[in-house]
This record gives sequence, C-alpha cells and structure tokens, in this order.
Amino acid sequence: MTTFSLTILLALVSLSEDAGNRKVELEATLIEGERERETSFDPWLPDSHGVTVVEVNASEMGTMSLQDLLERQLSLQVRRLGGNSGYSTASLRGSSPSQLKIFIDGLSLGDGRGATVDLSTLSLGDYQAVEIYRSHVPARFGSGSMGGAINLVSKYNPKNKNHLSLTTGSFGYYKGILGRRFSSGEVEHQLNLEAEKEEGDFEYTDDNLTPDIESDDVRRTRLNNDSERLNLTYRGRRSMDVQSGWQWSLGGFYRDRGLAGSAKFQSDGVRWKEMSGDFGLGYHRTGLFSPSGRTKINLSLREVRERYEDLSSNLGLGVQDHHYGSSVRQLDFLHGMANQIVEQQIHLSLKLEDHQTEDRTLAMKTPREERRQLDLGWELRGYTLKEFLQIEISLSAAFWQDRFSSGGDDDYVLTPSLTTSYRISEELQIIAGVSRGIRHPTMAERFGDRGFSVGNGSLKSERAVHGDMSLEYDVELFDGSRVLGELGVFRIERKGLIQSVYDSRGIGRATNLGDGSIQGVEISGSWLHPGGWSFGGEFTAMDSEVSSSLIAGGAAKDIPGIYGLSANPWLEWRRTSWRFRYDLILERDKYYDAANLLTAADKTLHQFQIQRRFKKFDLTLHLRNIGDEKIEDFNNWPAPGRNGSIQFSTRF
Repeated sequence: MTTFSLTILLALVSLSEDAGNRKVELEATLIEGERERETSFDPWLPDSHGVTVVEVNASEMGTMSLQDLLERQLSLQVRRLGGNSGYSTASLRGSSPSQLKIFIDGLSLGDGRGATVDLSTLSLGDYQAVEIYRSHVPARFGSGSMGGAINLVSKYNPKNKNHLSLTTGSFGYYKGILGRRFSSGEVEHQLNLEAEKEEGDFEYTDDNLTPDIESDDVRRTRLNNDSERLNLTYRGRRSMDVQSGWQWSLGGFYRDRGLAGSAKFQSDGVRWKEMSGDFGLGYHRTGLFSPSGRTKINLSLREVRERYEDLSSNLGLGVQDHHYGSSVRQLDFLHGMANQIVEQQIHLSLKLEDHQTEDRTLAMKTPREERRQLDLGWELRGYTLKEFLQIEISLSAAFWQDRFSSGGDDDYVLTPSLTTSYRISEELQIIAGVSRGIRHPTMAERFGDRGFSVGNGSLKSERAVHGDMSLEYDVELFDGSRVLGELGVFRIERKGLIQSVYDSRGIGRATNLGDGSIQGVEISGSWLHPGGWSFGGEFTAMDSEVSSSLIAGGAAKDIPGIYGLSANPWLEWRRTSWRFRYDLILERDKYYDAANLLTAADKTLHQFQIQRRFKKFDLTLHLRNIGDEKIEDFNNWPAPGRNGSIQFSTRF
C-alpha cells in the first residue's frame, strides 16, 4: 500500500487545494489574508493555522448540500444512508462519526445521549462559512474533540435582501427556500424557511448477500425511502455601540422519514420522526474587564423529541414504538486579550443535559438520565523572530458527572496541545503540532435504552494523541496565475476505542475493544489562472491498524468504516455569466468489519455542475454519479445511482 500511495502522491502534487488559514471561496477561489466577513457578532476568527475555512458563496452554492461540500474537503469522508435527504455522517482523518464534533457558532450539536450528528438535518444555506479543524481544536470548543471539529458560522447580512430558490430532482426530490432579511431601527432580522420532500424510490440489484454469484441477483424497487422536512430559523442582532451588542436566535425543525432497511430485508412501515426547538441569546463587549479585552457570553437551550416507530414488526423484532426526549442547556463565557506579541483566550462552559426513553408498547419509561459537564480552557499564542515564528499553547480541562437510577459516575480529563508555525518566506510556511483528545461515553452507551442496547457502566473514555506536520505554499507565477496548497503527514494513537458488540438476539452493548493507530499523508492544492481556468484536488492516504482488540482476529487489522485512499480532483471554468465545474470522487480500501472479511465496494463518482447567471435570477444544473455506479455507503444498504437536480434562485 505504501508504494502505491507514494506513486499516487507524486502524480497528484500539482492537483492540490489549500488547507490553511486562507479565505476559501466555495468553488475554489482562494484569497490570502484575513477573512472579511461580518464579525461584529463573533469577534473571534479561527486560529491562524490548522484550520481550513470554506466560505459559502450563496450565489454559487446552487443545489449543493453540506454533505456535498464536506465530501470535497481534504481528509473528510461522508457516509450517506441513501438519497439526498438520507441520514449522513462525516469522518475526519479516519475518526468515527461520534469522535468528530460538529458546532454552530461554537456551540456543540452532539449531546450526551448520542454524539453523532446527522448532517442531513443541517442546511448549508444557513451558514456563511464552514471551519474545519483537522488537528488541533481550539480550547474554546471544549475538550471532547478527539477526532477533529467542524464549526458552522451563521450567516448575517446587514443589507435588505430577500432570497427564493426552488429545486427539483431525481427520485421525486423537491426543495424550496425562502429567506427574508430586513432592519427595523437599530435591529437587524433574518428569517429563513426551508421545506424539502423526497419520494426516494429507485431500482437496485439485490445480490442476496452473495456478491460473487450473479445467478441469484434480483432487481427490486426501494421502498419506504421517503422523507419530508421543514426547517424555520430566525436570527436577530443589535449593536449598542461600537464596543458591544446583543444577538438572539430561534429555530424549529421537523422531519418524518422512512427507514427502508437493508437490500435483502426491506421494511415498508418503519418510521423515524424528529422535532427540535432551539433558542440562543448572546452578548459581546470590548473593554468589559480590560481596556482591550473582548468578552462574549452566550446562553443556548435545545429541546429534541424523536420517535422510532415499527408498529407492524417490519424488522421482525416485535412491535416497536420508542420515544426519546432530550433537553440541553449551555452557558458559555469567552474572554480574549492581546498585545503586540501575545494573545490569550479564556473559556468557561457549563452544559446541563437530561434524557429519557419511553417504550409506548410496554408503557414503560426509563428513569431520567442526567449529565453535567464543566469545561475550562486557556490558550496562549505568541510571536517571535520578527513574527516569523508563532507558538501556541492550549490547555483544556473537562469535568463530567453522570446520574442514573442505578448509580452514576464522575470523570475529569486534561487535554493539552502545542502548535508551532514558522514562515520560511512569503511563499512557504511550516506548521507542526501535537495534541491530546478525548471522547466521553454517551448516555446511551453507558446506560442503554429500552430498545436495542444495554448499558455498560464500566466504560472508559476514548483517548487520542494527535501529531502532524505540513508545508504550505502560495506562489504567484509570471503570467499572473497562482499555485497554492499543502503537503502534510499525520499520526494518531487512539486508546480504549468504543464499539458496540451484538449478541445472537441483535442486542448491542458498547465495549472498550482495544487500541488503534492511524497514519497518513495529505496533499492538496490548486492552480488559479486569471483567464477563468482553475484546477486542483486533494488526496489522502491512510494506513490504520487495530493494535489490540478483544475481538478475535481484530489485532493487526484495518480499522473498519474508513477508506484507506481518497481523492477529489476537480476542474472549473468561468466566463462572464457561465460557470462549469467537474469533480471526480475516488475512494478505495474500506472494510465493514473488524476482521476485515467484508470489503466495501470502491467508489469512482463523476459529478458535474453548470450554472447560468442572469440579471435577476440564476439557473443551476447538478448531475451526480454520472457513470451510474451502484454504491453502498453503509453495509448492504443500497444507494441511488445516476441522479440530477435543477435549481431556480433569485434575490429581490
């Protein structure tokens, strides 16, 4: 695998895309320097290293989803559960979806019951930027990000501008977005309504679990793969003066979707329903504790109600009607100070959660589960050698307290990190760092539920040590074009990996199975020509290993669920009001199981996007999987083949 990887790396050195502290337009227009987006709401920009910032250009976003955008980024892999609106998760540098933290404006989306965030519940149009932290995660995000972090930055526009977009696509897909931005006196308002519907039925081949025998293959139609979603968000803000201001937000979400089952064992009546409500209130001020200090205080509340419904025992496990309720309350305090050579940030966060599961068929409820978490963070960033050398030290401390009827548990952890960057010249910069991360067991893993899992009160936290080094380059050529990108290596040691082990009845129990490691090489970059042409790509090669495992055959095997090789070469051309873009998504070498006996199919997906901009409206055509490749993102869970969508959007 090493020889093959080096050959591919050398071939793709000229096809890389930036992954540093630069402003990145969505369609690969890269501009060096600070980002110029609205920041009076959140005065803390990302760190000057270790973060990729993807600016979301609404006029060019077209029909892209958050999953589409993340799939193009370096070392990010997205798994989908069939269809445009199906369940989706992300993995960064080989992390599990529960190890990767997702934030909105610095507030964590994952809760104590289930750390994994479903990306399909998030609308890309609500955000103006996506920040991707592949290695060191700043202390202001807490200490639970052992697999990296993604922070979504909410969109604010002070101008009076309305937006309407209508999309239709394959497999009965429809989507409408209406946005309204207006001001009343000194208060700015932003309202966004989004409705989405997908029938999701398509034809596929069921190989009857014998992929090497074609004689027993059967053509079937996908059943119960539909989805309906409604999302409403409101944000407001008011600047009291040049030094202070308030912001607030309200949100509501509803979705009803079918769970179609595996290829061979389809279900025609299993449903998953979700409802949530959010409220946020924040205040920021300069000079509150010191003349140049910046302070931000934020309160957030979240209520979630979910229902798993199988009233006809479609899955053969009896009648199921489980209701899950969660409440999350979080208070954050962030204070930053700076002088000519040193910057400091102090972060305190208190998070209170409670969860309860109800089995309606048995008229039983679990006792309410509670988790209390306190995060303390401190970061110091200093400059020396005429600002060519930058050193950052970070230290986070987290304290947990879990309570359940049968007992509880307390835990704490320290997660330090050290990162340095040295600018060799205006064109070259070296970055290196080492950090420690942790993921505390979720409430479902620790206490179980009334459904398919039992608790394990002796679970220990997953831990990781993360080290990496990269070389960033940005060179302007004689013809006015630019070549920029990154070459890097990383290694991650993980301890106490948590995985659910299932018995003959299909009942799972989370267990610390053992240790593992992942090492890899990353190459990204792009060539931008003033004539409108640009091309580039990103490539990642990872070698993972389960160094010790409680499962027979697990040791010295690849960690299941991640591709060892992934690449995304792309080509784009712009001319006046036209824009064309081609993406090739390649993914290789993945196993579904710890014993490495179930091999996932390789992916070779061709994507094409055409946009025509008129004076008052835009038209966008997006074609996915042009080669009609039959793929599976989850084991034996079929995905649709060739599909397309067209969007009409206007601003008025």
